[in-house]
Amino acid sequence: MPLPNQKGIKMKYDLLRAVNNGVNIQEMDLRVVDYARVSTASREQRKSFENQLDTYRQMIEENSHWTYAGTYSDEAVTGTKAHLRGGFQQMIQDAQAGLFDLILVKDVARFARNIKECLVYKDQLKSYGVMIWFVKENINSFLSSDEMMLKFMALGAEMEANSARTRTKIVFEQGIRKGKVYGNSKILGYTKDHCTLVVDEQEAETVRLIFDLYVHERMGLRRIAKELAERGITRKDGTQIPPRTIKTVLENPKYKGYYCGGKSEKLDMGERYVRRDLPESEWVMYKDPSIPTIVSEELWDEAAQIRMERKSKFKEEVSMPCNQGIYRYSGKIISGFDNAPNVSYTRFLYRYKEIRREGWQCRNHKDFAHSSNVGPTLYSDELDTIVQGMLHDLLGGYDEMIADLMDRYQTATAGQQVETLLKALQKEQEAIERKRRKLLDLYEEDGITKKEYLARGAEHKARLDAIQSEREALNASSAKSQQMLVQLDELKHSVSRMAEESTPSKETIDSLIDKIIVLGDSTKKNIHLDIVLKFVSVTQTFHIFRDTTKKNDSCVCCNKVS
Repeated sequence: MPLPNQKGIKMKYDLLRAVNNGVNIQEMDLRVVDYARVSTASREQRKSFENQLDTYRQMIEENSHWTYAGTYSDEAVTGTKAHLRGGFQQMIQDAQAGLFDLILVKDVARFARNIKECLVYKDQLKSYGVMIWFVKENINSFLSSDEMMLKFMALGAEMEANSARTRTKIVFEQGIRKGKVYGNSKILGYTKDHCTLVVDEQEAETVRLIFDLYVHERMGLRRIAKELAERGITRKDGTQIPPRTIKTVLENPKYKGYYCGGKSEKLDMGERYVRRDLPESEWVMYKDPSIPTIVSEELWDEAAQIRMERKSKFKEEVSMPCNQGIYRYSGKIISGFDNAPNVSYTRFLYRYKEIRREGWQCRNHKDFAHSSNVGPTLYSDELDTIVQGMLHDLLGGYDEMIADLMDRYQTATAGQQVETLLKALQKEQEAIERKRRKLLDLYEEDGITKKEYLARGAEHKARLDAIQSEREALNASSAKSQQMLVQLDELKHSVSRMAEESTPSKETIDSLIDKIIVLGDSTKKNIHLDIVLKFVSVTQTFHIFRDTTKKNDSCVCCNKVS
């Protein structure tokens, strides 16, 4: 944050005091800008806009005490939302930069039609030392006596804006009830002539084809889109008609001669407007003789019935229990084959006579003549043998366990050092802040020159920035250390728990293994796996050899090679 300019503050105070002591602002040497705004692009508003620009620039230039510093304007922009007005926002930024002293505005409504924003920006400009003169009401934002009048005028401007919005809404609602079609949206099959729909026969044939394919051929939305493309029916740019457009066609009651409007409403949420869909019970819908039909009412209703049935069926399927993630190796095994890179494996149950064996196949195995092209089948008992072997290796590595404990101790010690360093940085920051305050006092008392003040201030700021960077780095290091402690503790408990299990549980597998990659050179008899462990950046490679000469080919030999 920049240091305060004491001379600038004094100038603002002098200006404020002079205005409240009765000095006429038209006799003061000021840099002056004007601001103009209109809400719409109508001919009348355009003329008003030009008049504002000409009148107030001329007023500035005719005053020998004033210096013209620019014009800011917003055309066809609402006055209720300041963030939408680019010219207004630029004016605020330039005011903060100290480019002018006074803003001329025709009236309060041109400045803002929102009492909150009017008063907030008025105070903001005042803090920058910038006055606003509302010429029509003769209100000066620096005059204490004008404060209450400005609030009343701002409130009146907001009430007028709300009243105009309400009147416009009523007119539109009445038009909707009379069957008028507003908006610029294009409805497939129709053209608009003065808010009235007229059938476009070429597009109407496409609409009828969509209903026919959906009802009589029982095609889905994507299949209809593909069928239309195959028949050469596309959008104007030659691309395929998207399924969402077909869905909109099937749901629009205008095609059966019904008017439907008022499906949504726009809500004022203060800083922005939000459009909310209304329930179907609140729609304005009725049979309208002025809307030409494209499909029969019976066909449209039959399509609606099919849509409801499919929607209900989809909801039932989505709500059904899903097996994803409930088995021990769910989501762990992926294919490393070129034909199915990173495709996950799915579970199946192998049954033969008295044999029950849980297996895993690549999800894409049905897409190829030979399923081995996307990776061979794995069995859970084979993977269990590998996991148990990994467990024994972890338990047998006493040196590694001791190294882990040493890492814990070093991490904890580092955490204590972090706290000490953070306290030292805090003390240093407080000391620098005290020096900055003393430095400012010296400058105000003419104890040091402006050049010395700025040089020392820059040094203090540079060190404070460095302290902040060091503090952020230390906090990040401390958080990482704590995370490592948690991970090591979870690993220790996982290994201990796993050692007591005859068959690895899902919980222990989840805590130990990140993923199992079936390598692309694997065959049905000779499978190569990369197993990526959690917590430690280690990938181990295993071989599974299957002896198919034996009657029971579930015999597995695991050989860790790295």
